[in-house]
Amino acid sequence: MFFDDIEKKGSATSWMKHPTTGWYDWKSAKFGLVKDAKWKANKEKIEDGCFKVWDRDAWVEKTFALKDMPKEFVVISESWNVKGYLQTKGWVWGPEIYDFSEPITVLSWNEVLYKGLWKDIKPEVTWVGLKLFRNLHCFDVKNPEEIFTICLKSSASWEWWETFKDDKAFAFLSKKISFWDEKELSTGSTDYSVPTFKIGDDMSEEDREWRNKHMQELREYHEASSKQSAWEEPATKEVPPVDELPF
Repeated sequence: MFFDDIEKKGSATSWMKHPTTGWYDWKSAKFGLVKDAKWKANKEKIEDGCFKVWDRDAWVEKTFALKDMPKEFVVISESWNVKGYLQTKGWVWGPEIYDFSEPITVLSWNEVLYKGLWKDIKPEVTWVGLKLFRNLHCFDVKNPEEIFTICLKSSASWEWWETFKDDKAFAFLSKKISFWDEKELSTGSTDYSVPTFKIGDDMSEEDREWRNKHMQELREYHEASSKQSAWEEPATKEVPPVDELPF
């Protein structure tokens, strides 16, 4: 389930509508043991990876296979935030940041759980099982009027970085991008999948105009939400010893 950023004014909470039309969260393929004709169990993919998006109007979660996603899209900008679920708090999320020099805030409704630079709060945030998401704000080349957001965490986010890690000039921000395939990976005990990406042609002049327009919308939203938010500092918490962290 996805949440828009929330702004807090005193004891009241109000919803701020994000310019994006949907947050498309990658869900890995599912694998299981399947018995063959000789009743030998083999591990096979039993469900393809997909994107899940929460439809705010219909109030229902929808599923999109890779083939159902836009054939070509343009990345407007990247942002990051923390999301996840905690048994004691329920759904947890936080406002986006566009640069890691900005502090990250992690919220559970009106309660601030963590706040600080990512490098400082990462050990405690990841210790409790929350994830840092890379959010790619994009528009479909064939439907440029609307922004949609691709949300990648862990290995899926790493796959995006691997695709563009040598792109020192951020050339992907001037190219059309498409989904290439679904890559199956394994840690030995766990099998999972990630989407892969392909760099396409240069953006057209029309694409650039739409990108500049949407970038301004995102900038105005980010600036407004940053100025109007008045989050309280969380209580100081004890950070687990580094040698006890599971990574």
